[in-house]
Amino acid sequence: MELRKGIDNNREDVISLQTLLNQKGFVCTIDGVFGDDTEKRVCAVQKSFSLIPNGIANDIFMSILRRSMTPERTVTVQVNLQPKVSTTSIVVPVGANGPLTFDMIKKTMIYAQDVNINKFLGPLNDTLTRYQITTPIRIACFLAQIAHESSCLQFVRELADGSAYDKQPLARDLGNTQPGDGPKYKGRGLIQVTGKYNYEQLSKDLGGDFLTHPELLEQPKLAALTAGWYWNKRNLNQYCDSGDFRMLTLKINGGFNGWDSRVTYYLYAQKALGIEPQVKPVK
Repeated sequence: MELRKGIDNNREDVISLQTLLNQKGFVCTIDGVFGDDTEKRVCAVQKSFSLIPNGIANDIFMSILRRSMTPERTVTVQVNLQPKVSTTSIVVPVGANGPLTFDMIKKTMIYAQDVNINKFLGPLNDTLTRYQITTPIRIACFLAQIAHESSCLQFVRELADGSAYDKQPLARDLGNTQPGDGPKYKGRGLIQVTGKYNYEQLSKDLGGDFLTHPELLEQPKLAALTAGWYWNKRNLNQYCDSGDFRMLTLKINGGFNGWDSRVTYYLYAQKALGIEPQVKPVK
């Protein structure tokens, strides 16, 4: 089998490919058509496996894609099969194996609901592994910051309407160029990634169209990945390794809003991860 743009592909084979791509987090429309969007996602997968990004999905590509799947769960997604739009269930990886456990999150985010911990456990482990947030101190720092930013996994979308991001000079700094960009690209994910520029970069790096569909970043897998992406882009592991929680907070927040909250979660996370001694950071 060989699927590519510009030839007469078998529709069912393309749907199978698009479903697998979505399972891996390379979000595309499941419509049975191998167009620009599907080709872009195939290239993104090939790059992630250090393959030549030629946009061709052959038997070897499909085998690699299937072998890389992790433990599964079933979710419902929208499938655009013309002439009507319907929903279907697909199997997606949960990444249950990793350095983080339910109890670690529970002991750090003491106000988190069990249902949310279960929902984010797999995506968080995938994120920690992908962005090398794997030492106890790095994990403790990461948990503390997302605990504050998301109110213990409760919010993945900024509560404010985002209109402030349409005002200069903030709009310019965030890459918001059109009226309404502020609300459209307000903070999303577990670290509240904000602004059109960041959404554009996320689209390139994670292989999704988040400029057109910013709401996708509210899904657990992508909400966690955006936090890891932001963490990695700003090389925040270095501040964890050096124990500089102050600079870590400054790089994330731009200031020290919620400092006491972040420090409290950091102390909880250190205890949950068995880190001694527990040192309370100061501004």
